[in-house]
Amino acid sequence: MALAFTFFVPGRAIVTNWPRVARWSAATMPMVLSLAVLSLLATVALWARVWHPVQIFEIEASLSLAGLSIGMTRRHSALQVQSCKSREYPGDDMDE
Repeated sequence: MALAFTFFVPGRAIVTNWPRVARWSAATMPMVLSLAVLSLLATVALWARVWHPVQIFEIEASLSLAGLSIGMTRRHSALQVQSCKSREYPGDDMDE
């Protein structure tokens, strides 16, 4: 579970909120971004001498959950707007 989280979740949270990157690859970009971000965070924590793996994992999980939630909310609201626009009929605004 931890390995699956490390390879996919933080990167997916980034890709969800960055549509330009999402177009490149749905599987590869989350993995690359996850490993890059988590490696950078671990390196900075070691250099700063604040290495607490459980706390770092909790922070990563919380930020990932927040990022995924924001992305899902934005996507859901965009789909609602799009479905409302598709229900409009071409001659509806002619009454005015």
